[in-house]
Amino acid sequence: MADSNPAPGASNAKLPLLTMVLLPIEAKGSEEGVKRYTTMRFPASYKDAVDAALKGFVRYVPATTGKAQPDDFEMLCPRRDHENKLVWATFDAADWDRVVEELIGGEMLGIRKRRALGKEGQPGSTDIPSLDEEPFVVGNVGLSYGIFQNGTIIWSPVQAQDAFLSPQIKRPKSYSEAIELVKSVRGRPGFPTPEVLESPDLQIKFHKFTSARGGKPTTDFWVDLPEEACPHGFIWRLFVPKPFEILGFTLQKRSNLLAANADGSARDLIVTKLEA
Repeated sequence: MADSNPAPGASNAKLPLLTMVLLPIEAKGSEEGVKRYTTMRFPASYKDAVDAALKGFVRYVPATTGKAQPDDFEMLCPRRDHENKLVWATFDAADWDRVVEELIGGEMLGIRKRRALGKEGQPGSTDIPSLDEEPFVVGNVGLSYGIFQNGTIIWSPVQAQDAFLSPQIKRPKSYSEAIELVKSVRGRPGFPTPEVLESPDLQIKFHKFTSARGGKPTTDFWVDLPEEACPHGFIWRLFVPKPFEILGFTLQKRSNLLAANADGSARDLIVTKLEA
């Protein structure tokens, strides 16, 4: 008996047409910064989609005239972030059927040339583009250091006075900039020493606070910044605290982080040598 629920990628005859967007990797305003569109029958797989897109965009991607390799390109699907903004998110070829299932009704996918290895965050990093990313708001954020005590995190105090927080740093645009700004705060009572911050066995983890009192931010409640924010600047800019909010950081052993990523176990925070 035939399967009454075939996989979306395996039976595309009844699916609507797919619109593919060639996403720019250059600055807006340049010829390479213009989005291009093509329409096709729904491909049966991720690879078929890439191949069809390269044929459809051959006029706009010179490298596709016989020399481009499908591995040079990646596909993206439209998603909503935590602020309900529409963004482009990469996905794995193995997830093609799942993506197609969720795509029906908004039949559009993106494709772009893979970016070169970047310096933002970690080796091999890429920046995920936004459909409607707003300009980054410049300002200052408070800075609090957390240490593990009695099953919770104890945060160093941040004083809020009018539009000024103490201690504070400029709002970082990336994970790597945040690291450098934390290291630039020297001699602060209760903060780690420069020697501790430079320890190869420790990694700085960032957090944001969700609590306020009397219109001023507090360190009562917090959430971790997502792991994806470290290598992806766009995700970092979505989650980094806004001006006059507080950015928290903790120190964690790299060995414990690896174990937590492998088995989901709790991660230990570091209580170690602090500034007097």
